[in-house]
Amino acid sequence: MFLNDFRFKVADEKKNYKISVGGYHGNATDSLSLHDGKLFSTIDRDNDEVAACCNCADTFGGGWWYYRCFEANLNGPYQTDPKDNGYFLGIIWERWKGDYSLKSSEMKIRPLSFENHAEDP
Repeated sequence: MFLNDFRFKVADEKKNYKISVGGYHGNATDSLSLHDGKLFSTIDRDNDEVAACCNCADTFGGGWWYYRCFEANLNGPYQTDPKDNGYFLGIIWERWKGDYSLKSSEMKIRPLSFENHAEDP
C-alpha cells in the first residue's frame, strides 16, 4: 500500500495540532478523511470526541487525530503478529486491511516554503 503526494497540514500547539487533510494519489483506499479537522489527542489531552467510554489514545496505544477513535492510526504500537493483535491494536489503515497491523508508516512534513505547496489543503 502506498500514498503518494498526500496533502495535509498540522496546526500549531495553540490549535491542538489540528490536522487538515486534502487529496492524495496512491493505491490505498481513503481512511484519513474521517480525521480531517480533528485535534491531536494523547493520554493526557483527550480530544477524541468519545465522551462516554474511553480515551482513544490510552486504549489504542498512542497519540493521533482520533475522532470516535479512528479509521486510520499510523501511530499505533507495532504488532509482531499483524493478524492476532487484538481489536484494532497496531498500525491501522482500516479501509485497506481492516484491523490488520502494518509493519511501519511514515508521514513526512515539508516546510511551507517548499516550492510545490499551491495545492495544500
